[in-house]
Amino acid sequence: MMTLRHSLKWIASLAALGLPGLLAAQAQPLFVAADLTALHRVGSAYVAAAPGGQMLLSTNGNVSYTVVYSGDASERLLSIASAGSVVVAVGQGGVVLRSVNGGQTWSDITPAGIIGDLRGVATDGGGRWVAVGNDGFDAAIFRSVDNGATWARVASAAQGVLNAVAYDAASQAWLAVGHGGPGAFTALIQRSANQGASWQAVPAGSGSRIIEAVASNGAGTFVFTGRNGLIGYTGATGDAIFLEHRSISQSLQSVAHVSGSTWLTGGTE
Repeated sequence: MMTLRHSLKWIASLAALGLPGLLAAQAQPLFVAADLTALHRVGSAYVAAAPGGQMLLSTNGNVSYTVVYSGDASERLLSIASAGSVVVAVGQGGVVLRSVNGGQTWSDITPAGIIGDLRGVATDGGGRWVAVGNDGFDAAIFRSVDNGATWARVASAAQGVLNAVAYDAASQAWLAVGHGGPGAFTALIQRSANQGASWQAVPAGSGSRIIEAVASNGAGTFVFTGRNGLIGYTGATGDAIFLEHRSISQSLQSVAHVSGSTWLTGGTE
């Protein structure tokens, strides 16, 4: 996740998943007192993460932020998700923080035994959550079935790093994305169709591809983005279809579905 000290380059697709006619426009950056490593809207409030394990909260329309939690100085929180008033943040060292009041107060519920990082987290809104990352050279997937209160590791045969995860309501499927390893920068995509209990590899072809982010439109389609202008999506058969937006020379580090056939992605150039 890029810091908000950098300007974002947003790209909106105006056609349904063929992704032609991409339009680019500069978005104005928000400046706060510290770099932010993650930002998430919870109702009318905004929850942000900063280096040093800090969680910040804005309740005045994103005008200003207050530090509401300070963790270990070595922690770096990388992803935030929410369902109602429950908010979960994950990060380096496998840290998991949870709030049950919209980000006002936080508890450290880091699961035992992880030696790597958690880089992405998502929820289905019905009490199930998934966090992904790496544990040494192996991809790591953790699952909660009690609204983020406790977490258990899910077996994964994949080597590499998972950077992000998303849930799609229509297909009731989860998709986790990243890259293989060690030293193998091929795309790594894992899919679960049984509430995150088990995961299968999605054919992702060959070649050097690092996927950074993924989002769903809630209607059966996942779109993912990554380095060197990578844009891809899951086709009707579930296979990964890759495109490259060649005017972007570096990373597309985040992606979101807006409405209909419109998606946004941001990163560095």
